[in-house]
Amino acid sequence: MTAATLPSVMATDATEENPWARAWRRLKRRKGAMVGLAVVVLFVLLAIFAPLIVPYDPIATSWTAVRKPPSWTHGISYS
Repeated sequence: MTAATLPSVMATDATEENPWARAWRRLKRRKGAMVGLAVVVLFVLLAIFAPLIVPYDPIATSWTAVRKPPSWTHGISYS
């Protein structure tokens, strides 16, 4: 390497891209990866906000009412 090319090599190394930024740029180029990321983010948001979305307690199940047909008492709590 000559002295004239050394500063240009040093300048490119100093401005090397962050690995996370490079990974994000590559991810954005792939449509399938972005769809998968959107699905994962949706599931995470559903898990975080589950108590607000579904007001029924999954633990408080009336095992006597499991085999009965649907009725108007569905909304009544059996606790």
